[in-house]
Amino acid sequence: MADLSTGAGARIMGGDVDGRGLSAVPLASILLASFRDACERPGLSLLEVARAVDHAIALLGAEGQSATAVIMDVDDRGWA
Repeated sequence: MADLSTGAGARIMGGDVDGRGLSAVPLASILLASFRDACERPGLSLLEVARAVDHAIALLGAEGQSATAVIMDVDDRGWA
């Protein structure tokens, strides 16, 4: 697992949201912003980052829309 407290490695996310075009932008923005915000909080585990993203989608997401994401740590050797 990446040691993000020392800057070694990276935390990455790949995601997809319901909708296409402009209708998907608000939810995609929430997904990305909540991921970035959680990653900047020191000491959060990967599970805690996922929970923070899920919580943001539940609070701010559009009614009836959903998102799917894969979140992982990649260490400085490239292991995920």
